[in-house]
Amino acid sequence: MTRSRAARTSTGHRLAWLAALVALAGCPGPGGIVRIPGGAGNAGEPPLERVAAAAAVVCAPQAVVDQPFRLEGDLVQLSFGCTSGEPESSFEAELISTAAGATLDPDTWTVAWSTGLDDGGRHEFLLAVRAIDPGIVDGDTLPETALATVWVADALGHPDNEPVTPSLYTEEWGLPVLHLFPDGDLTQEHVPTVITFLGRTYHAEMKIRGAASTYYPKNSYTLRFGDEDLDTGDLGLGTQDHLVLITSFDDDSYVRQKLAYDLWAAIADHWQRDRLTPRTFFAVVYLYGEYWGLYTACDRMDDHFAEEMGLSREGNLYKAINHDANFYATDVNGWPKESLHQGYTKEEGEPVDGQPGAFDDLDALVAWSSSTSHGDFAAEMDDWFRVDEFMDWLLFVHWTASNDSGGKNAYLYNDPEQPEFRYAPWDFNHSFGQGWTTYRIDPDDYDDFTWTNGIFAHFQAHPETADELWGRLAELMESGPLHPDWFTAQLDGYYARIHPSAERDWSVWGGAYLEYWAGYNDLPYPAERAYLYDWLAERDVWMGAYHPG
Repeated sequence: MTRSRAARTSTGHRLAWLAALVALAGCPGPGGIVRIPGGAGNAGEPPLERVAAAAAVVCAPQAVVDQPFRLEGDLVQLSFGCTSGEPESSFEAELISTAAGATLDPDTWTVAWSTGLDDGGRHEFLLAVRAIDPGIVDGDTLPETALATVWVADALGHPDNEPVTPSLYTEEWGLPVLHLFPDGDLTQEHVPTVITFLGRTYHAEMKIRGAASTYYPKNSYTLRFGDEDLDTGDLGLGTQDHLVLITSFDDDSYVRQKLAYDLWAAIADHWQRDRLTPRTFFAVVYLYGEYWGLYTACDRMDDHFAEEMGLSREGNLYKAINHDANFYATDVNGWPKESLHQGYTKEEGEPVDGQPGAFDDLDALVAWSSSTSHGDFAAEMDDWFRVDEFMDWLLFVHWTASNDSGGKNAYLYNDPEQPEFRYAPWDFNHSFGQGWTTYRIDPDDYDDFTWTNGIFAHFQAHPETADELWGRLAELMESGPLHPDWFTAQLDGYYARIHPSAERDWSVWGGAYLEYWAGYNDLPYPAERAYLYDWLAERDVWMGAYHPG
């Protein structure tokens, strides 16, 4: 409806006049209904009651998308409607952002779109509505809008399927997509790789990551970026000079790695302590232009990560690579160590690995831990490491039954300029009810980790440190992230985001998974997901009985 300039001016006068009266009366503004009994306007003006009742007509449109996750070739249908109670017939509607070929029924506000085999990606439908008779206005009214998002995934296996376009196919069913094009076969040595992520292309390198992963049909990878860091700011990881892609081939729940890292971060938040907290996000990988599946993307533990955590890039970073990294003078089999840092590699810091003095600070820590009495340990431990952090490390792996990460599969950071050893978690395919080769771990599994960590043995042997340790556990279980509600909320949130992608990954890799892990785990994805929920609930009951607080 188009109004003349004169009509607009008259309306503007009426609105200003009414607003002034309303302000004096302390009544609601023009958005509400104002009535002054027996009132009348100036000559030629309508009664006040009539003017005030003609409040602006509002639709408050909202999209209704029953199924936002679609496949190329599907017929997509969605609808819009008013939530204010006004009938849609009082408004004019128009799609001002839409997919090519989509049509809007102007009477029912429904959208129909027959997708093609090259329509993969994220698609947004923006509806604008304007009241046909808007009520009191000063000039043209601004349209109200509602946004609907639909993700259309590549039609895997379709005989006429067309390859996705990396710069356009940025998300698959709501998850970011990494398009990886290595220049040659992948090994444990870096090869040049073109990477496209969220519409940007990077010239980088990649390699297969991890000893066990090398033999998996679906490997883990490390991405190494060159002059331009990967921008993951929208996903909470800032910029990355490296990115680790953790395979789900040894975890068909698809969430154990992320759950562990998120738990460690939540424990830090509970105590309001700064911690080295690896950050993660779920991602879909396309390799050489072909679907490669669902991954957990993660920080790489290096000097860049230390800086992201607020620490110096110049500090020493050690990786515990086997169970000899135990803070004892003997190895895991009880034999004297060739060096006190046996079981570790040096990842960052000067002097570099292999030079004299490279492990001096770590050697000193192990020498002290392995030779001190429990009483002296309790008195001196603050001089060596962040005590609350190491206690939580024990509680973390103890509750989650991460029996492969109580000494091994950990990083230690120490800045020689400001000495204080810190802990960062790593590698949790052995956790939450399964071992690293997918075998089952019962909910009543108990490991105090004294066999693999001399510091943990000291904590539990001295009365004062033991009381502090188990008191921390009681609080985390009662009001912290070791409460069952925290785990349920995390899992519910994960699966709300990844369930379609997990089903797709399982449809591609499930057969290989069951064949590879035959004799260890024969649960398909839906059953493993249910198993994880059940295991966490049973673990909580058992831990509450064993550690009653």
